[in-house]
Amino acid sequence: MATFTKLPSGKIRAQIRIAGFYRAQTFDLEKTARKWAREVEQQLKLSASSDHVDPHKDSNLGDLICKYEEIEGAEKPFGKNKAAVLKALKKKLGHVKLRVLSPIVVRDFVDRRRKEGAGGVTISIDLAYLKTILNWGRYVRKLNVRPDIVSDVRAGLKHTNLKMRSTERKRIASAHEIEKIFEHYKKMKRSTIDMISVIEFALLTSLRQEEVCSVQIEDIDMNARVMIVRDRKHPTEKEGNDSAVPILDDFVDVINKAMGGRKSGSLFPYNPRSVSASFTRACKALKIKDLHFHDLRHTATTDLFARELEIQSVSLFTGHKDWKTLRRYTHIRPESVHLDERRKALRRAQEDESQRSADVTPI
Repeated sequence: MATFTKLPSGKIRAQIRIAGFYRAQTFDLEKTARKWAREVEQQLKLSASSDHVDPHKDSNLGDLICKYEEIEGAEKPFGKNKAAVLKALKKKLGHVKLRVLSPIVVRDFVDRRRKEGAGGVTISIDLAYLKTILNWGRYVRKLNVRPDIVSDVRAGLKHTNLKMRSTERKRIASAHEIEKIFEHYKKMKRSTIDMISVIEFALLTSLRQEEVCSVQIEDIDMNARVMIVRDRKHPTEKEGNDSAVPILDDFVDVINKAMGGRKSGSLFPYNPRSVSASFTRACKALKIKDLHFHDLRHTATTDLFARELEIQSVSLFTGHKDWKTLRRYTHIRPESVHLDERRKALRRAQEDESQRSADVTPI
């Protein structure tokens, strides 16, 4: 049963011993200590009757994360985001002994993250991966750890001003903005990236910037009018998530222009970050507010629906597996009526480019 000791500092030390299991924690208030003791006693009684084993007294959360990375990471490589979050968890919580990991420890971690400037969505991701680790430790490694402590903390955050869900972004590029951006790049004398072609392709296909720069010429079949986009973004499958994307009639000129007679290699051999940075600089120079390269994906998806394609057909372009996510594009919005204007802007850009090419005299 639990014992409580008042320390010289005035704090209360709670200790619990049940069926060989031991827990101890120090609290500022006795009522907090007793509440913790009641919860832990219940958990230990359940553990004593199950096949879970108590972690070694020196085992900490960092050890568990490393073991998870060693075993699960070897089976299926982690994505960049997951790997980064696990690294941060080891740095910030890795020293905490598994035996003393509690809702209070996790709550204090959340408080520190907020002081560091982390937003609710970022903190929510941290907690999700922390719970994944604890679930793995309990149900795979059979350790007596408590994944529910994360749920307790998350439930408490509902009563704060912290927004745990991201705000749905609905920014669409207007025809006028696209025209201004094209004019901006036409005036640039030196550019290592053919941004006009990249933007045209993104506005037609709805591919993400990483996907635009990953399309290989060998994966484009102009006869079948299909291109393979490899390793598309997916919540769980990080590799091998390839999909066949239709090539519509108005994609052909943009693709042929980007190929330039080449038979292999990347259709757009550019670094995705460089593409995004160039687009951001252009918008800043043109004083176009709050427009990101990723918004071209939203614009293109809206336009695909404006063509009166079904959700199933549009999903072939966007790569969405969850139609609930894609369904938000199906609502008729004022931006949808500007499809024709955006097409005109694309055609004008293509015609200007063709004219400039024709004006060059061969040597």
